[in-house]
Amino acid sequence: KVSAFLESKRVLFLSDLHGYKFGRDNHRLIKKTRDLRPDIILIAGDFVTKNRIGTLESAKKLLVTLSSFSTVVYSLGNHESTSAVRYSKEYESFVSAIRDSGVIYLDNHTMLYNKKAPVSADDNTSEYVSSEYVSSEYVSSECVPAKSSDQCFISGLTLEEEYFQRHPVMLTAEKIAQYIGEVKSSAFHILMAHNPEPFFAYTEWKADLILSGHYHGGIVRLPILGGLISPKYRLLPDYTSGLYKRDTSTMIVSKGLGTHTIHFRLFNRPEINILHFTKDKESSDADSI
Repeated sequence: KVSAFLESKRVLFLSDLHGYKFGRDNHRLIKKTRDLRPDIILIAGDFVTKNRIGTLESAKKLLVTLSSFSTVVYSLGNHESTSAVRYSKEYESFVSAIRDSGVIYLDNHTMLYNKKAPVSADDNTSEYVSSEYVSSEYVSSECVPAKSSDQCFISGLTLEEEYFQRHPVMLTAEKIAQYIGEVKSSAFHILMAHNPEPFFAYTEWKADLILSGHYHGGIVRLPILGGLISPKYRLLPDYTSGLYKRDTSTMIVSKGLGTHTIHFRLFNRPEINILHFTKDKESSDADSI
């Protein structure tokens, strides 16, 4: 399903900043990201921390800057969802500001990513995004050209807090469809889903690529065993970093950039993931920096 358009793109994947700053106003993170010359930046949530209202401002500044030199697509984690309730007025201001800067905000929305409509030259990017990139419902079939294999859909899945608890509600493919509709089977479909734990549900929904974070690499990483602990304090969780496959689906889990509650990382450096898409051969894993 990978089109020549998608093969030509340099995709950066970020997750779990949690208000951390790499240098003053994140200048080191911004420089590194700019130097990598991404065509599109996909963010899988938790750029803020739910009990630190100040992280909304620092995340806003960073997202506005990133959107000045690349297309930025932002889906939500559990900390954004909780912040939207706890600090509703401040969160609405945050969302308004990043949208005004050009950030594509996928709160149970889907965008059609193709070369149909060029973004304004004022945006300082050569990226192309469909003019129907966001709607309150799943992109309708009328938006999909006949040759939909040339297209790529990107969905951002937002889940309630009950899916992140120590004993979470079980997520199903049917429930995902209620949130964001069905997969367009002939086109490549990326699902940005913050929590990697319901991997089975994502594969049953038939996502081609799932981008997740949430586990912060397991806080402490051990040789052979991998990540030590999950956000729910479960030892040796299943999905903490790297690439996982089931049937026709692939999931990439980022170790993320920051932390919360447990404020250290051991043998577990923050990372930026660079994704390369290829039709003719299989890559062993995502690159990370």
